[in-house]
Amino acid sequence: MISSEKKGVGQHKVGTGISFLRRLRLNSRFGKNYRALNQTWIKSFVLLVFLKMNGQGVESQDQVQFQYGVAPSLGKHQMETYEYSFSKKAYILGMPSSFQVTYLNSRFTYFEVPEIANTETYERLHLVDLNFQGVKQFSNQWDLTFRANPQFSSNFSNGLSSEDIILGFGLGVSKKWSKSTFTIGLERSTTFGDPQLLPYMYYGHTFNASLHLQVGFPHSYFTYNINPRHILSAHALAQGNYYNITGNSSFTEFGTLGSTKLSYSSFNFSLKHQYKIQPNITTITQIGLLSNNDLKVESPNGNSVMTFDTNESVYFSMGLQFKLNKNDHE
Repeated sequence: MISSEKKGVGQHKVGTGISFLRRLRLNSRFGKNYRALNQTWIKSFVLLVFLKMNGQGVESQDQVQFQYGVAPSLGKHQMETYEYSFSKKAYILGMPSSFQVTYLNSRFTYFEVPEIANTETYERLHLVDLNFQGVKQFSNQWDLTFRANPQFSSNFSNGLSSEDIILGFGLGVSKKWSKSTFTIGLERSTTFGDPQLLPYMYYGHTFNASLHLQVGFPHSYFTYNINPRHILSAHALAQGNYYNITGNSSFTEFGTLGSTKLSYSSFNFSLKHQYKIQPNITTITQIGLLSNNDLKVESPNGNSVMTFDTNESVYFSMGLQFKLNKNDHE
């Protein structure tokens, strides 16, 4: 769903990044940009498959996932999300590592917003997240975790600019015991909308092969493996996104402004059910509550221009997960 569980991933070669920038610069209309984004998405898959075939991965676990979600009543507004992701786990230079590329298409529908003349530039938003995570393990049960995840986040109505790029990263340490792990670290993320440095901390405990608990910030969860086909989990997390909005918008109080930002954050409480149809295909069904929703427009210098009237909203999400390692039945 919306965000989410952020979740480890991928590193593009420099040439692929330059190709992505050039394609988006060459297109000024939204439709052309959208097609260019789809082409870039396909190339990302090809690149990651190439890495799998030619990299130094001794063990790997790859999967693709699609998920659709809808929150029908954010106040008088509505939000739909379409999320596509490709993830890969491998050992690189002896270190457990993970790659993930995620494309999130968010569609907002606004009603009764007298503060702004036209909400069109804030309705169709795109986020491409490239995430790489590595873990350096030490013999005394201490781990050092590092993460880099640049994002391209915008309505992409006028091509790609430096304002569309958000540089995220994280660094943390973990202490392991036989059944427990304690992790603490610092990351730059959009958990509360605006990109900022935030601490994170988790305590995880595995009770047995079926029960696992993680308590901490920004994500706590409880997972129960009912049987080999069914997994039930409960989640509580803070989440958010931050979009660069190209094009001009007219406000009753501030007049016409360009290059504004749309900031969205919430607390997400949900129940998720995963059903393994067969060893490599899993369905995902999720229902939850979005609380403390904060949806606002900011000026280019970060000042609040207007806040959309929102309240708590139930949401529903469903999707499919495909495991690509057909001989790996973990």
